[in-house]
Amino acid sequence: RYYPYTPPLQETVANPKPDAARVAGWYVSSRRIESGLRLVFALTQAHVTANPDGTIQFDPLTDLSGTPKTWREVGPLTWREVGGQTQTKFVADQQGHIRYWAASADAVYQPVHGLCSFGMLKLLGSLLVLISLVTLAVWIGGAIVRRRMRAPLVLTRNQFWWRLGSRVGLIAVSLLLIGWFWLFAYISGATSFNFDAQMTVLYLLGVLATTGSIAVVVDAALRVIRGPGGWMVRIGEFVLGLCGLYALWGILAFGLINFSYTY
Repeated sequence: RYYPYTPPLQETVANPKPDAARVAGWYVSSRRIESGLRLVFALTQAHVTANPDGTIQFDPLTDLSGTPKTWREVGPLTWREVGGQTQTKFVADQQGHIRYWAASADAVYQPVHGLCSFGMLKLLGSLLVLISLVTLAVWIGGAIVRRRMRAPLVLTRNQFWWRLGSRVGLIAVSLLLIGWFWLFAYISGATSFNFDAQMTVLYLLGVLATTGSIAVVVDAALRVIRGPGGWMVRIGEFVLGLCGLYALWGILAFGLINFSYTY
């Protein structure tokens, strides 16, 4: 009403679909830290989606009604918001790979690939939680059955300690994931952000989870190679070993043991 705006007339590129597919993916803001708690920025990545008509959308950017904003290509890797004023420019290197994109009065967003992308984090993190819960349930159920059947496991001293470390490690990893996601959910609705005590506890738990993840990998490798257990047990241990490797990588990659309070 007070400041009416008429978007300039700009023709859409003849075939925007190739460029739309080219820029689709996950991006992280350049306004971030690399030495602190990097999990915060992994969970706040922006996603560019290529629509069937060649337009693109930026998640989580929406208009006042909550409808995702749509951009159309008006020049080489240059996009304008449909019905709006914002213009976005993607910049590529000499090989044609997207280096970053920038919008008016906003930060620069850089592409994220592989395991560090939020899509992979959501997928593999969910699988890790699911497999951990199922494994813990199987362990508890197996212990109850063996107790009732009076058929204890026959293990060597080393097998016993690696097995115990694996179980403690898996519990620590599960508690670590629950603790961080609980803290982020709490922070999102809080008015103050002084959570040093909670973060210290989670960092200490991260140290235990790191050591426990190594125990999970070693115990799984020993069980796969030497037993005891049949092929189903060994497949389960192999999957559990992969979960331990991913947990160990995630703790280090996302800064869950750096004891930094900058985020």
